[in-house]
Amino acid sequence: MRILLCEDDENLGMLLREYLQAKGFNADRYADGDAGYKAFLKGKYDICVLDVMMPKKDGFQLAQEIRSVNSEVPIIFLTAKTIKEDILEGFKIGADDYITKPFSMHFIKNLSSHYLIQYSTTPYDLRQFLQGKFEQSDNSTY
Repeated sequence: MRILLCEDDENLGMLLREYLQAKGFNADRYADGDAGYKAFLKGKYDICVLDVMMPKKDGFQLAQEIRSVNSEVPIIFLTAKTIKEDILEGFKIGADDYITKPFSMHFIKNLSSHYLIQYSTTPYDLRQFLQGKFEQSDNSTY
């Protein structure tokens, strides 16, 4: 499964990317919304994980542009913006989920697996998931 990860915090972005890759996902990280959108147009992504506050193009704008070309790909916001209006805006734009920081890496992995099973258009060996390949516990909070 291929994940578009847009996170401007270099340390968190690299940590998330490496964690997802270690769990068997193919994650591409971009540090701003403009680069993320260009990558989305060129590649085929199964899930988009977007920070809201990014340079050049924020996550809300990026999600709107992604939705204008693909209404099916799951979009998960991963952000420090916790006020009700921001959360509602995220869902209004078409987010499938809205996760606030700090968060557990285990939660991100399980969400990715959930959306993979529900929405993926790429081949996936569900037996690996059911046999626990992606079930290693990691309760770290970031």
